Amino acid sequence: MDCKNGEIAPESADTRAEELLDSLASARERLREAQNSDDSLNEAESLFEIATLLWEIGRVNESLHSARESLRKFGAIGDLRGEARLLSKLGAMHYERGRLAKPLDYFQSALRIYADLKDARGQAEQIRHIGKICEAQGDWSRALFQFTKALLIHRELGSTKQEAIDMRCIGLVFCQQGLEERGLSILFDAVEMLKSVKAEDELMKTKRCIDDMTVQDDRVH
Repeated sequence: MDCKNGEIAPESADTRAEELLDSLASARERLREAQNSDDSLNEAESLFEIATLLWEIGRVNESLHSARESLRKFGAIGDLRGEARLLSKLGAMHYERGRLAKPLDYFQSALRIYADLKDARGQAEQIRHIGKICEAQGDWSRALFQFTKALLIHRELGSTKQEAIDMRCIGLVFCQQGLEERGLSILFDAVEMLKSVKAEDELMKTKRCIDDMTVQDDRVH
């Protein structure tokens, strides 16, 4: 479950759209340069950037095509980390479209690569993504298991911000199960952790989650 975001003012949206189009033009120019110089790595990276920008603009099919081309390029040059990043991005794209089977495959594939690379941070990110899919499927126990695994990795890495985000995920699952008191307690703990590391964006997101849960609880009662 994701918390609501504030509405974007029309002027801000227009400015952002212009920035995205400018960035897209620059990325396409870098792609042409990479292709002309047979620079496969920068070609793959440029395709990745283009896919991300097209997604933000809302050109979904073009974005997915560019992402798959980037994945193919990373595979051809044997860049495992690049492949893992692309697989994770493709998973996120399909997840945003409300499709749960495909993103799960992508996240699990990325997780296997990060495990082979012994990249704990990358593993924790994919485990959290998998937890979100379990949550969307209503599989609360498995979601909690995945979020807790991610939390323990982030704690071992000393990443307070990421640990707090995992706590937010856990708190929201408890709230959705009807265990609001326990869930809100965890969310408040996450707020204090985010304050300690001055993670303002995530702090505001967590506070919105608390507000949403409190409003829903008031409606029930």
